[in-house]
Amino acid sequence: TVGLKDAWEEKGKKEENLLMNTLKELNKYVKEKDENAAEIILKPILVNIKSIDNYSLLINTILKNIKNDNNALFFANLILKYSNKVTSKDIEIEQLIKLYSMSLKSQLFSVRISVIENLKNDKVNLKDFKVQLSELKNTEKNEKVLELLKTI
Repeated sequence: TVGLKDAWEEKGKKEENLLMNTLKELNKYVKEKDENAAEIILKPILVNIKSIDNYSLLINTILKNIKNDNNALFFANLILKYSNKVTSKDIEIEQLIKLYSMSLKSQLFSVRISVIENLKNDKVNLKDFKVQLSELKNTEKNEKVLELLKTI
């Protein structure tokens, strides 16, 4: 059983390192101005997120990234959207509301898109954000965000 425990710890460390490296790649994605180049950077980021099996690591990473930092908010939203190990129901409601609220106010349109997509999949909490989403429709300048808002 010691060998098995060591193997689990090894896998946990690898997944933790993978998530940290993925966040670094996400920073490159956010800085990339060319849309095609950005898409090329984003694909392996999503593959990495989908490959993480450690539920606690994913939840803790989401919680650690609910802060006033665009890249961190984007990362938390991507994990919530693309990981098949966690859902919005797994996150304490106060933290989830904070994530959604801060993300809707983000200067990065990618963050706003990802949170709107998450809200569309979170019917339970979507109703609580109708006013904020409606206000965003009136002030939003980005066409992609506006198109997505029309689908709600």
